[in-house]
Amino acid sequence: MKKSIALEYEMVILPEEDGYYAVRFPDFPGIITGGRTPDEAVRNAREALQVTLETMRDRKIPLPAPKRTFSGQFNVRVPGHSTALWCAPPQRRASA
Repeated sequence: MKKSIALEYEMVILPEEDGYYAVRFPDFPGIITGGRTPDEAVRNAREALQVTLETMRDRKIPLPAPKRTFSGQFNVRVPGHSTALWCAPPQRRASA
């Protein structure tokens, strides 16, 4: 099965203070989209990228090569005001 070229482009999700999630693609600075939830933002972003790629192909505009290669890691940015708790593994008791 052929891999979609859309999967090769970096998607940056930026949570806003008002609860909105903005999305941008560094390789396509003209794509500006987002959503009220992370899922909606990703759906809208995928649709915007797909329309952009189809339009560029139809107009015979060369697609940019992805600027970034991926390590396979998934990074999550946690705001400084987060109430997340960090848990340490339980300590073991010394054998008597």
